[in-house]
Order: sequence, then structure tokens, then C-alpha cells
Amino acid sequence: MIILGKNIIFVAKLLKNINLTYMKRIFAFMAVVCCAATMTFAQTEVQEQKYSVATNRFWSNWFVTGGVSGSVFYSNQEHDLGFSKSPFKSFRNALGFGVGVGKWFTPGIGTRIKFQGVSGKNVISESSSINRCGMKNYWTVNGQVLFNMSNLLCGYNENRIWNLSLYPGLGIMRNMSGNTYAMNLQLGMMNTFKITKHFDVFADVNIIFAEPKIDGTTAEKEHNRALFQNYDKIVTAEIGVKYNIGKSTWKKTPDVDAINAINAEQVAGLNASLQAAKDENARLKASLSKQANEIKELQDQLKAKSNVVVNNTPTQINTIETMVYFAQGKSAITSAQRASVERVANYLKQNPEAKVSIKGYCSPEGPAAFNQRLSEARANAVKTMLVNKYKIDASRIDAKGCGVGSIFSKGSWNRVAISTAQ
Repeated sequence: MIILGKNIIFVAKLLKNINLTYMKRIFAFMAVVCCAATMTFAQTEVQEQKYSVATNRFWSNWFVTGGVSGSVFYSNQEHDLGFSKSPFKSFRNALGFGVGVGKWFTPGIGTRIKFQGVSGKNVISESSSINRCGMKNYWTVNGQVLFNMSNLLCGYNENRIWNLSLYPGLGIMRNMSGNTYAMNLQLGMMNTFKITKHFDVFADVNIIFAEPKIDGTTAEKEHNRALFQNYDKIVTAEIGVKYNIGKSTWKKTPDVDAINAINAEQVAGLNASLQAAKDENARLKASLSKQANEIKELQDQLKAKSNVVVNNTPTQINTIETMVYFAQGKSAITSAQRASVERVANYLKQNPEAKVSIKGYCSPEGPAAFNQRLSEARANAVKTMLVNKYKIDASRIDAKGCGVGSIFSKGSWNRVAISTAQ
């Protein structure tokens, strides 16, 4: 009876310990599931395209310009007269101003209407006073198409200090002194320097090719020379201020492929966490089943007063495969991907004879040598975490880089390290 009483007390204590162990593991299981669910609400940095922006409203991205200018005049009739070509000669240059209003339809393409003048010269002599007689005052209005080369070549950046824009133009010119009108072509280059969100300073250089009648004088005879030499030309350098009206920036469009890759990484991390939770649940069920068997054996022992031999059959080793996803050009393992590494570590701990093969891959961007090094770094990152964090013997781990991967149809999804344990 004493022996029977001791056995009953032992069974009661074992049942109590089983309940405590079961509750602790249930709480651990719930914590893993909660952490996995939280990942679906985690915010990630939005990937944006370099050369693509969202369309703004019509009244956005307007601007006005105003500045003072110096102009140099080259008349078609002065050829073969031997005049100095220096722009600093007083018989050629004059002061003036320019004003304009324009709009950017995209960060790289816009338009502007510009007025400039108003003091001119027709170069028929090396005397400044004589040259002012035929074209004392003039003005020109041109429609221009602006090409922001900085944004077109380097991508839009609202914080860029210097922007270079090239433009062709077409317009009309009037010689107010001679009451003459003429068509003209214009080529120019405008450099803008950002001061504030709305104010820029600019330096603008342009050349106008006008019909030869505009300065009131034409060549006495036709010359066999290039077509552009038969036009009157005005070279203007202008400095001034540019004011951006209303909304002057652009919102970049999301990079859908990059976002899909990030979502795939998060989903993979979530799946890895859920799989780890399932594995823990299965392990808990197996443990409870084993402990239930032990209780039954003890009860049978009390009844039959005989010993029960416990069968310790070794666990059969299976094969598991996990993936760790990486950001573009990176080999660091994010917190969202650590569950995949932990799953491999748990498997290796439960199966001491098992080994793991890790293969790193990358997407096709960049040179082949760089991609090979990056794939090796990703494989070694998983190996390092297994050794340092989870204390897995390095001799059980084989890590190598495989360069550019072709596992997924989207190239950006192949930034992975695949671990196969068996």
C-alpha cells in the first residue's frame, strides 16, 4: 500500500508538471503566431522609379522669369568688311531685359513664351552712333520648348541645386525704329540655381537668327556662303530671377516590381514564421502524446505491478528547404527573414546528423563579378547567423554563391539564399 500510495503521488505530480509545461508552450506558440501576424502591418520604405513621376494638375508647375541682358549684334551685310568680331566692342553690344512665363508639363519637358529687347544695333560701321540709327529699339517674342537635361539624363530630384535646360524657339521680331517685322529662330541654354522652394536664379544664353531685313539694311549682293550666314544674328546673355508659381514639385511613381519583391519578401517571412509555429505545434502535440503514454504506462504499472519498457525509436530524418529574401544589392538578413534561418537551426538541433547546403543567388542587375560576390555574401550571411546566433557547428554547413538566379520569372525576386537541410 505504501508503494501504491507513492506511485499515486508521483502520477499526480507528473500531471501537474504536464499542465504547467503545456501552458507555457501554448503561450510560446501564441507569441510566435502574433509576431507573424504583426508582420503584415509593418510599414516598408516605398520604392520609387527614377525617371517616372505622376502627372500634376494643369495649374501646377508654372513659372515666370525676369532679368537684365547684354546683347551682341552681327548683321548679314557686314561680311567681308573686316569688322572686329569681339562681343565687347561698343558698336556691337547693347543692354536690355527679358521677361517670360512658362510651364513644365513633365520634369524634363516644358514651354515658355519670352519677350526680350529693347535696345539694338545694325552693324554697318565701327561707329556705335551710326549703328544705332537703323535699329535703335526692337523687341522679339518667342515660343520656346524647354528640355531639362538634368532631369532627363539623371532622373528627377526636387533637391537638386543646379539644373541645365536647352531650348529651341520660334517667334517674331519687330524693329521699332524702322517699323519692320521679321520671323526668327532661336537656340538657347538656361542654367537655374535653386535658392528656395519658389525662387531660383538663372543665367540664360541664346542666339537669334532673324530675317536680314530686320535691322533695316540688307547686303548689296548675294554671297555664296552657308544659309545661316545670310541671317542677322543676336547673341544674348541674361541673368535674372525665376519664380515658381504654386506647386512646383513632382511626386515620383512607385516601382511596382520593387514593391512586389518587398511584398514577396514579407509574405515569405510570414510563411516562414507560420511554418515555424506549425512545427512548434506539432512538436507540442508529439510531446503531449509521449507524456500521455508515460502516464498510461505508470497507471498500467500500478495495476499490474510490473515494469514497462519505453520504446525510444530514433526519429527519421526528413528534408526541409527554406528561402531568405534580400534587398537589392544587400546581403544583410532583415528581421522579417530570421524566422527562415531559425527554422533551419531548429531542424539541425533536432537532427544532430543532418547537414545543410546554402546557395546564394542575386538578380541580373550589375556586372557578373559583383553579382558572384553578392551571391556568396548572401549564402555566408545565413551560415554566419547559424553559427553565431544558433551555435550550429560550421562543419555541418556548406555555403556557396551561384551568381544570377533564374528560380523566379521576375528577376528582382531572385535575390535569395536557399537552405536545404537533410
